[in-house]
Amino acid sequence: MKIKKNEIIEELIYIKSLQKIDGLGSSKIKKLVNRYDTYEKLLSSSYIEIASIEGISENIARRILKSFPSLIKEARLDAQNEIEKINKIKGKVATILSENYPKNFKLIYDPPPIIYMLGNLLESDMASIAIVGTRNPTQYGKIQAEIFARELSQAKLTIISGLARGIDTISHKTALVNNSRTIAITGCGIDIIYPKENKELYHQIVENGAIITEFEPGTTPDAYNFPKRNRLISALSQAVLIIETSIGGGAMHTANYAIDQQKKLYALPGPVNSSKSSGPNYLIKRNYARLVSEPKDILKDLKIFYSEKNIVRKEKQIDKNSLNIFEQKIVEALENESLHIDKIAEKTQLQISDCLAHLLSLEFKGIIKQLPGKFFCIEK
Repeated sequence: MKIKKNEIIEELIYIKSLQKIDGLGSSKIKKLVNRYDTYEKLLSSSYIEIASIEGISENIARRILKSFPSLIKEARLDAQNEIEKINKIKGKVATILSENYPKNFKLIYDPPPIIYMLGNLLESDMASIAIVGTRNPTQYGKIQAEIFARELSQAKLTIISGLARGIDTISHKTALVNNSRTIAITGCGIDIIYPKENKELYHQIVENGAIITEFEPGTTPDAYNFPKRNRLISALSQAVLIIETSIGGGAMHTANYAIDQQKKLYALPGPVNSSKSSGPNYLIKRNYARLVSEPKDILKDLKIFYSEKNIVRKEKQIDKNSLNIFEQKIVEALENESLHIDKIAEKTQLQISDCLAHLLSLEFKGIIKQLPGKFFCIEK
């Protein structure tokens, strides 16, 4: 998508001028530009005509006509500086008036007047699902996030998330491992990588999807930004999946936006005594979200995108006869869950040193894999 420089600058001048006027937020700017697609048309109208737009009072209309001409010069300088910054990092900028502005954003109550992007959006990204959750998942949450992201991405759904630690990071990485597209919507400037440890992931997403934000270049990742960006994670997605979050967690903001935006909302249940599962359990209990226990539940519900042949099952039969008696004990202990090394030693009645030796052997054979924190599970 090549943007004509003059066109985007004129659009930016218009939108940035509106943003400088007191009383004009995203929803009112949307209504104004739907009526007047250039500032010349806006300025040629009377304050009575402008005030006839829902939500625009006569005071705001008068303020627009009075202050707008003086704001244009300042906005032009801002727009030119912004274009230079975006060009340096080979990014893109679009306004709500631009042809390359995401259609799904226009459908919400308060679409971002301006977005910044690295990478590309494709038509195929309309078939997408957001996977979000806590920054500090349990082993259960980590494993389930990987399973869902793997099978949903194999079914050709673009995985959308927020590039945060935890569930977001697992979802993005799993999509990339499965050669699928993934999109991150961030709460800071497009030129800022947050969290810093996701630098490599950030660049991989740009090559295999897109990074999108509504925040100007240089904007720091302030806490206020993240709840706001969550409405865009939901807006861009066809459906939203919640995996592990407390009732007060950020992922619940995304769930609430999904409900308001009438998106399909799914939630993975968890232990009733786990605070990390209190959010999904609440959504299910209140019938706000559909309970899902496996990716197939989502794929069947989305129907048009569901196809068994798209799913590559990595599960394999383990020939236990090829294993020694100690390896067999370990495999049996791990058949239904991931376990910490201490728990494996307890279940198999082996010394931890012996356990580690046999686990290493099983890992070389591709039968088990090690997870963070000295947990182990069957390789599927």
